[in-house]
Amino acid sequence: MLEYLMVHITGFLIQILPCMLLCLLPFSKDKFKINRNKLIGILTPICIIFSIIFALTIYYLSFDDKYNISIISNAFMGVAIIACCTLFFVCIKESVYKKLMVICVILIYAAFIYIGVNLMKYTLFIREQWPGQGYTYSYYTLTYFLILSAITLPIIWKVMIGPIRKYLENIDSKFLRRTFYIILVLTIFYYIFLASIFPSLEYVPWDEEKGLFLFFVYTYFFASLCLIIAFWFLFWEILKIQEKSKYRSLLRIQQIRYQEITENIANVQRTNHDMRHHFRVIDNLITEEKHDKAREYINECVTIIESGEIEQFCIEPMVNALLQYYVGEARKKDIKCDIRVSMEHCPIDNIDMTVLLGNCLENAITSCDDIKGDIKTEKFIRLNIKTINSTLAILMENSCNKVLFTGYDQSYTDNFVKASEFKSIKKEGGIGLTSIEHTVKKYAGIAEYKYTPPIFYTRITLELNNIR
Repeated sequence: MLEYLMVHITGFLIQILPCMLLCLLPFSKDKFKINRNKLIGILTPICIIFSIIFALTIYYLSFDDKYNISIISNAFMGVAIIACCTLFFVCIKESVYKKLMVICVILIYAAFIYIGVNLMKYTLFIREQWPGQGYTYSYYTLTYFLILSAITLPIIWKVMIGPIRKYLENIDSKFLRRTFYIILVLTIFYYIFLASIFPSLEYVPWDEEKGLFLFFVYTYFFASLCLIIAFWFLFWEILKIQEKSKYRSLLRIQQIRYQEITENIANVQRTNHDMRHHFRVIDNLITEEKHDKAREYINECVTIIESGEIEQFCIEPMVNALLQYYVGEARKKDIKCDIRVSMEHCPIDNIDMTVLLGNCLENAITSCDDIKGDIKTEKFIRLNIKTINSTLAILMENSCNKVLFTGYDQSYTDNFVKASEFKSIKKEGGIGLTSIEHTVKKYAGIAEYKYTPPIFYTRITLELNNIR
C-alpha cells in the first residue's frame, strides 16, 4: 500500500505543482497581494495534502470494479486546477486578460507533457497495468514524467520569466484583449486536435500499423511546433504594432513641443527687440538730463528682467530657448541647475534635439521633484553637452531617490545599462526613455543609464556621420 501511495502522490505532484509555480513567474513581486515566497510556502503544503487525499481515494476505490478510476483521477485533477486558478486570480493584482493568457500557456504546456508521456509509453511498447488493481500512475509513468519535466521545465521557466513577462509588462490595454482572444482560440483548437488524435493512438497496433502510429506522432509534434511559432509571431507582431503606434504618438507630442519651443524662441527675439527700445528710451532721458526719470525707468526694467530672468546657455537659438524653458521650470521647484554647452550649432534635426533634451530634462525635473521631505538630499541637475569630432555627447546627472528595475540584478548601480532595464515609476507608465531610444537609433547612437544612489546618470552619444 505504501509503495502504491508514494507513486501516486509523487505523480500527482509532478503534474500539478510545476504548473502552479509557472503561473506565478510572469508577474513581478509588486503584482502580488501577499508576499510571493509566502504564497508558494502556503500552496506547496496544500498541494501535498491534496495529493495524499487523491492517492488514498484512488487506492480504496480501485478495489471496487464499479468505479471508473480514470474518471475519478481526472475529476481530482480538474478540482485541483480550478482551486489553483481561483487562488491565482485572487492573489495577483493584474488584468484578467493577462492572467487568462498565462493560464492558456500553462494549459498548453500541461497538455504537451501529458501527451508526451503517453507517447513515450506507446513508443517503448509499454502499456502496463498496475499489478493486481487499477492504476493511475506507475513506475514507468512516473519515470516518464520526471524525464520529460526535467527536459522541458527549464525551457518553459526561462520563457515565462523572459518573453512572456516582457510582453505582459509592455502590452497596451487596447491590444491586450485582442491578443487574448487569439491565444484562447489557438488553445481551444489545440485541445480539440489532441482530443481527436490521442484516443486513436491507444488502438493503433505498433507492429501492424507502424506507419500510421508514426504519422500520429509526427502530426502531434508538428502541430505543437506550429503553435509555438504562432505564439512567438503573435507576441512579436503585437509588440511591433504597439511600438509603431506609440512612436507615432510620440512624434505628435514632440511636434507640439517643438512648436512650443519655437514660440519660446520668438518670445526671446521679441524680448531682445524690446530691450533695444528700452535702451533708446533711457538714452533719450539721459540726453535730456532727466536723470530721476531715467533712474526710475531703469528700476522698472530691472524688475521686469528679474521677474523673467533670461540666461544665455549657448549661441544656438533653439537649444538655448529649450534650456531656458526647462531651467526655468526646474528653478521654480528649487532645483539647482548647472548647464554647460560646447557647440556652435545644433548638429542634428531640431525636433530630434527637442526629443532628447526635452525628455532628459523632464525626467530629471520629475525625479528631483519626487524628493520631498528629505532635506539632506540636494536637488540638482548637471547637464554637459559637447561635440567631439563627429560625435555629439550628452551627459546628465540628477538627484534621484527611487528607481524601479525590470529585474533583480542590483549590479545596475555599478554599470551603465539600457532603458529596457528600468520601469517607469508613473502609474500610467512613462514614455520618456522610449522616446529617447527611438531618436538615438536614427543616428546609430547609444543611450545608457546608471543609478548610483542618490544620483541618476544619463549618457547619450550620437554618431553625426550617420545622419540621414
